[in-house]
Amino acid sequence: MDPGPSTLSNPSRTWICICLKYCDGKPTIQSSKSTFYRHLKEASEVERVKIKAVENLSFEAAMVQSRLGLSTPMQSDDAGPSSERDNRSRSTRPLSNEEQDQPHHPARVPTPPVQSDAEQDQPHHPACVPTPPVQSDAEQDALDAPILPNRARQIPHERRRPPIVDLDALSQDTVIARLRHTMEFVNVLRNASLDDPIAKMSGPMLARIRDPPTARIQIENPGIKHSISTYLALEHASQASYRRVIQSMKANFPGVEGVESLLSFHGVENLIASYTGVEAIEHDMCPGSCIGFTGPFSDLESCPLCHKSQWDEAKLDASGGRMKVPAKRFVTLPLGPQLQALFRDPETARLMTYLHE
Repeated sequence: MDPGPSTLSNPSRTWICICLKYCDGKPTIQSSKSTFYRHLKEASEVERVKIKAVENLSFEAAMVQSRLGLSTPMQSDDAGPSSERDNRSRSTRPLSNEEQDQPHHPARVPTPPVQSDAEQDQPHHPACVPTPPVQSDAEQDALDAPILPNRARQIPHERRRPPIVDLDALSQDTVIARLRHTMEFVNVLRNASLDDPIAKMSGPMLARIRDPPTARIQIENPGIKHSISTYLALEHASQASYRRVIQSMKANFPGVEGVESLLSFHGVENLIASYTGVEAIEHDMCPGSCIGFTGPFSDLESCPLCHKSQWDEAKLDASGGRMKVPAKRFVTLPLGPQLQALFRDPETARLMTYLHE
């Protein structure tokens, strides 16, 4: 049975199959016409009837049709497990006296119907299986074409123009307090610069960012080398741990070269900052970690959310309100100086290009 004209004239049609072998009896959208007709060819007569029932339906309608009328499992002519279980139970139970006295009649085998001579002379035609439609050369080439990487494909993407938003007018029209604070942060980011006082960058840091050093760092003093190595090894330890290691080195190796050049914790931090240009920027924050006192909140002295003071209240009370020590601070390490320091060494500069190799 050849496919109808509607099948051939609608290339965007959805091919739905509900065979047991490949689709578990559930409506499944097939990837191509060839796949659909292959499933149809290998399906049984009962399955073909059910596939034809949903052939011209949408996927949603096929699902509804399957739940209403085709949800029962497709069974063959053989008896299912329940009938086998009933026969087994009847064969194993003992017979009563009345059943024993009755004569035994074997199961009658149905005989095939007698055909006439005219019917026997006619040629036998098997069940007609619709042949898949002949694909054009372009369609076959598209199926046989190798899958190329994404960068070699020409894939059109829909590009939408971003809406034009007047942020200044939006900031003036904002009434809700939290949204107003959000718009204030947006405006601060729009006008951000290296010279912004909120950034709290020192003069030497700004000079290195604008004109970074390019010479490779060479450290010859073994005491300085050991101080930097110890500092990096104790990255997640306390300052007291670093201090005890340095004191142990000085006490146990008094005559070793470079032991007198071992640096204190703050000394090695300042030295690393001078070598790399990476300096920590500290900002005050709420003791409960609600906000940072920066941007629109830089002039506040208490958290607008939990209303806790920005300052250490114990030290503030002990000094009579003269000593304002931040109760908590957060540290920012700018990304620019870190990248500049990595580019100063050929090995780390090469490692930064691993995505392009």
